[in-house]
Formats: sequence, C-alpha cells, structure tokens
Amino acid sequence: MKLHILTFLLVLVSVSEGAAAQLSRISSVKSAASTQIYAYFDELPSYRQRISKRRLDLTLFNTSVADILPQPDPDAAIVKSLVFQEQENTILSFFFRYLPQNLIISTEGNTTLIIDLIPGNRFTGAYRQLSSSLGLLSPVSPERETTINPLTFSPYRNDWRSFIENFASAPQLDPAPQPFFPPFPLISLVVPSDLPGTPESLPVMEEMNRMDRFESLRHIQQLLKAVTSSEERKYYAIVHADVLFRLGSVEAARSQFNVLADTYPDDIAGDLALYAAALLDAQDLEFHVAQASLQRLLERLPSLHPLYPYVRLALAETSLATGQYQQMKQLLEIPDIPSPMQAIVELRRADLAFATGRLLEAFTIYDENYETGPMSDQPYSLNGYCTLLKDRQADEESQLCYQELASLFNDNEQIALASYLAAQSEAAAEEALDYPVTQSRFTKIIERYPGTGAALRAELKLADNCLLEQANCGQRVTEWYRGIADQANARDIAQEASFKEAIIHYLEGERATSIYLLQQMLREFQSGILNDQVLALLIQLLPGEIERLLDTGQDIKAIALAQQNRTLFENGWLDDSILLLIGQAFERLAIYPEALQLYLYLKHKPNALVEEVAHFAALRAAHALGDYRQVEDLATEYSYRYPGETHQLDILFYRLDCKYAVGHIDEALSLLPEPVPQRNDFILLAASLYFHKNNFARTADLLLPAYRAQAGELSDDQLFMLAESLFEMGDFTLGSEIFELLAATDRYRQSARYRLAQLPYGQGTILPEQPPDAIAASNAETDQWQRLADLDERLKVLFSNL
Repeated sequence: MKLHILTFLLVLVSVSEGAAAQLSRISSVKSAASTQIYAYFDELPSYRQRISKRRLDLTLFNTSVADILPQPDPDAAIVKSLVFQEQENTILSFFFRYLPQNLIISTEGNTTLIIDLIPGNRFTGAYRQLSSSLGLLSPVSPERETTINPLTFSPYRNDWRSFIENFASAPQLDPAPQPFFPPFPLISLVVPSDLPGTPESLPVMEEMNRMDRFESLRHIQQLLKAVTSSEERKYYAIVHADVLFRLGSVEAARSQFNVLADTYPDDIAGDLALYAAALLDAQDLEFHVAQASLQRLLERLPSLHPLYPYVRLALAETSLATGQYQQMKQLLEIPDIPSPMQAIVELRRADLAFATGRLLEAFTIYDENYETGPMSDQPYSLNGYCTLLKDRQADEESQLCYQELASLFNDNEQIALASYLAAQSEAAAEEALDYPVTQSRFTKIIERYPGTGAALRAELKLADNCLLEQANCGQRVTEWYRGIADQANARDIAQEASFKEAIIHYLEGERATSIYLLQQMLREFQSGILNDQVLALLIQLLPGEIERLLDTGQDIKAIALAQQNRTLFENGWLDDSILLLIGQAFERLAIYPEALQLYLYLKHKPNALVEEVAHFAALRAAHALGDYRQVEDLATEYSYRYPGETHQLDILFYRLDCKYAVGHIDEALSLLPEPVPQRNDFILLAASLYFHKNNFARTADLLLPAYRAQAGELSDDQLFMLAESLFEMGDFTLGSEIFELLAATDRYRQSARYRLAQLPYGQGTILPEQPPDAIAASNAETDQWQRLADLDERLKVLFSNL
C-alpha cells in the first residue's frame, strides 16, 4: 500500500466523459486499520476532489442521485456524510473525526469509485510524502514546525521556588486620556475676534473671573434675563453653560451646548458649543462619538479660525484614546500653536511616544513637565511617568508618583491599584536598602479597599512572604492561593495564584496534583503572561509522572495523561521515547489499533533514535491486529530503510503468520526458510503450515520435540495437529495419549473421542464381520463415538472392495 500525502489543492480527475451518471448506492467496509468507501454508479462520472483537513468533498459532474440512496452509518472514523445537488452536479462530502493519515481515490471497473483511507486519531500528525518513483517513503520535514520549548528559556527551571520569590506581577493602570478643557471662560477663545458676527467685547467676563462660581452663575442668569440682543444673548448662553460645567453640572451644560450647536449651526457660537459638547463626550469616555463630532467640525473650519488648533488637539486626544497613533501624530503637527495650549501639546507628544514604545523620549518630556504645567491633572500622562520610574527602579520616586496619581482618581478600583503600586515601590525601596519589609502596607490596602483587585494582589504578597519567611507554611499557603484564585475576577491575579499553588504542590512532592492544576490552568487561561511558565513546569513534570504510572502498572492513567497533553508531543517539547512507552502500554492492554497509529506517527517523526524502534513496533502491532496488508507494506519499507540483520527474523515471522492467517499457505511455505529457525514461534507456525498441506510427517517432526520437552506449553490447536498427524502416520500409541488430553477440552472433545473410538481398528483389533442382529445388540451397549467409528471403518472397507 502506497501512502499519499493529503493535498489542499483542487485536483481535477477525468475518469470518463459522456452522458449523465447516476449515483445509486454508498457503502463502507472497515478492516483493522483502514476503511474503504464504495460509491456505485451506472457509469463513472468525471469528478473533482478537494481535501481540507477533516473533510473530503467530491464534486461529481453531470451526476444525479437515485431516489433512495443507501448510505453507511456514522462511525468512529467518518462522523457524517452529505449528498446534495448543485445544479447538474452532485456534491458528495465526508467528515472525518481526525485528519486521515492516508487517502487514495481509485476506480474499479466502469461503475465504482473507491475511497481508501487509513483513519487518523488523536496522535496522528505530520506524515511523509510518498515518492512515486521509488514506491517507498522518502524523509521530509513534518508539516508542523517545532516551536521553541518554553522549558528551555524558563529562568525558573532549576529552582521553581525562586518564582515565588522573584516574580513580580506588573498590574497596569490604564486611565483614559482626559481632554484638555481650555481655562474659564471658554468664550475667550473667540471673543474678541475678527470673525464676522462676534461682538467686539464682553466686559462682563472680567467681572466673572473675579467672582465665586456660584456668584457667577447667579450673575449670568440675571444678565440673560436682561439682554435683548440676540447676538449677545447666544454668547451669554455659552458662558452660562460653561459655568454650569465648572460647577459640576455636566449634563445640564451638555444639554445647553447641544441646543446652541443645533440652533447656530453656521455660526462661530455654534462651532464653540459643538466643540465644548464634544469635549464633554470625550470626558465621559465617549471617544468615538466625540471624534465624529470633532472631525465634522474640523473639516468645515478654516485653518486660521481661532478654534482650529483647539479642535485639532481635541481630535488628537481622541485618537490617543482609540489607538489611532499615526492619525494622532499628524494632528499634533499644529501650526502656530496658541500659548495656552503649547504645554499640553508637548505633553501629548510624550503620551504618543509612551504609547508607541519610544520610552526614552517619553520619559524625558515627562520628567521636564512633572510638577509643572498641565501634567498634574492628566492621569494618563502621570501614569506613564510613574510606570517609567518603576521600570527604571527609581522606587522612592515612583512611590510618590503613584500616591499623587491615586489622588486624581474617583474610581475605587483605580485608587486601590495606584495605592498598591505605591506600596510595591515602597517595599522594593526598602529591600534595596536591606530594611526589613513590613506587611502593614499591604494589610492596609486589604482593609481599605476590600473586594478590589488590588486587595487580592496584596493578599498574594502576604501569602508569598508567609511561604518564604515562615516554616511549615506550605499547607496553609496552598489554601490561601486557592482562595485568592477563586475570588479573583482579573485573569492575571487568578493565573498567578493558581500557578503558585501548583508550584507548592510540586515542591512538596505532590506531582500528580501539580500536573492537574497546570492542565486546568491551560484550559481556563488560553493566554496570559504566565502561560509559558505553566507549560515549562508541565513539560518538566510530565515525563517522570507518566513513567511512574507505567512502572506501577497504571497504564490507563498514563495513556490518559499522554492524550491530554498530546499538543506538547506534537510540538516536540516532550521526548518521543515517552510515546514509545505509551504505545507499549496500549499493547499490554491489547488496544492494538491505537498502538499501531501511535507507532506510525512516531516512525515518521524526524528522530533517528526512535524511528527504527517505532517502525518495528508498528509491524508488531499490525501483526497483532492481523492486518496482512499493513504488515507487508511495513516489512517492505523496513527492509529498504534498515537493510541490516536487526529484527529481520521477527519481521519474516510476522509476514508468514499474517499470510497463514489469511490462508495464503503456499506463499508462506515459499518464504519459509529451511531449516526452520530454532525458535518456538517459527517451529509452531511451520508445523501449522505443513499440517494445512497434509504434510503430516513434517508436522510431527516439528511438534514432537516441543511436546516431549514441554507438553503443557502447546496450545490445544497444536496438540490436535500433532495427534492427527500421528494418527495419519499410524502412531496410535502416542496419538491416543494426546487425544486423551484433548478429550478433556471443550473445543476438541468430540473430535478426540471420535479418534479414540477409531484407534482399536487402526491397531489391528478389528472385529470379524457380524450378523446384523449381533451388530444391533452391540450398538446398544456402545458409546456413540464408537458407533460412528464402526460405521466409518465399515464404509472404508466397503469403498475399498468396490
């Protein structure tokens, strides 16, 4: 059987041309290691095949389907089949449970299409391509490339306890950029202005700057009642909305700005109101809404408009919030930046550098602007500076920075996390100075901010210190870590706590528990900063645990563990020799199909240390399955690739035994060496072959020594062949001895009793002919096998006299 690599190309195979064909029946036949699907037509159509992973599609051109179409039932290999019409063509689709190892499509006669496949299984992976010119397998690289083994690059592989001591989780604060809102009053951006439609001055603004905000609100409300000029009134209305915003009445201010923007759509007052409303949207984190409004406004403003640079800056800030960094960079190229916004533009350039990884540039600008300008009320910028200080291990400075950042937040989670980062920097500063690190700072976070992620992180720190500084803390700390993982809503906290729990179990020698937890983590956390470390520890633990299970006779558990982690084998991260052991476990459990598929997988891996061993093991498993075709193919390939003497006699035996099993006796005898190799398996097989050819003398010659040496080791079948051979050769004494043994067996009891009844005649004690009445009288007292023997002998005499 020649293997063909699966192809993902569209192949057109023209089988016949002509009139429309009809598909009448689909059936399947399964053997131990392969499946054949037969599609029957009144005449073969042209077809196109497409193989894509676990699906085969056959487009049968100009083909119809019988009204009643028998189809095979789903099974372990083919989970579903579909047949449907597409215009004049028929689509025949088969869905496989696993990617097939081999798939060959051929025809038989003019009416049958055959799909011959070796099903895949959970172990099958990359296979080699067949070289059609040689008719033998040629080595090629696996389809799946081996990726970097996480264990190789883990800094903790030689000391997993050091992970608890040295790993420092780095929770990230991610405050949204707060838009720059120009100083009060907002109307000063456009008044006084050369633009048409604006008043020359609004002296009331100077009065309001000197007032308390609540006084300003009352004052502007009185003016609004008194102002009669519609031009002045709209600007007073903008000032009124501005005062409402500064007093914290954001929704009232937003509503008024929106009304003004709608009322004066082509007016500078309307532009100013639209700009202010967009800033309020951005402040409420509605960045896309604000961006759309600002973009429309910017497109209609001339570049010399007094609002133009402010709108451009606001649009750059929404681009920062939405991750549109290239657009932000372009928007920050503002010509003639007004002095009130120069500092904030420079700060936004630092934010862009921080967001795009230009950390040195960002740090330089942040450091120059810290404690000056607008940075003190910009959480996004301040967080960037704190982060860079922490990365540079400027622990005291980062502690103060995070404390200041915490004061800018209103959200309890953000306040707690900033406080935790400040405590983390404080602890790092004390460790650098060899001061004892106290636990009070983390305890305070737990007490002040219960239920927050920061409180759970603080608990993790306390658990770590318990383990590192106190004796006999193991049992308590595993429960502690488990409790933190169960409470955590954040993925990174749950992952860190779970991983530390798994490490503790490993350190305490509970490797099975540790492996269970690591597997559970990989299922629950498909990604994360610790995934590589989880894989590294799992890779380190699995070989020893699988070998322990195998050594203690727990083959099923070992197989299950290997199957659960098959991806690690496929990636080349675990030694293939472990899979050889798993294959042997399958064999011990007499699960030969799985053993065979696993060995086939291994024999095509680019690993010279296991390739030959797996190849021979595949032969052994195929023989145990009685798969004559597979044994022949594997034996031929083995002889070609490994022409030495290793296993040649065993392989010959497997071939002969399979030929015997399928009734190819003459072929087997032609291959049987003479003299017969002095091995019990060869001797017994050769005896079976000769017996089936009625060569009783040769059969007896081979079996007699074995019987005399160890009669109890011969099977009932072999004892019967020996007894029959002796009987046919006239050795009735020894034959009767063996038939006596067989008479006590279930399978040969009747045959043995029959032969035992015949033996006296063969020994020359045949009674003279008797009258019919005497025979009838004797029959009444004779065993039925004796009567049958009498009848048989009399028939022989009768036929000999004819």
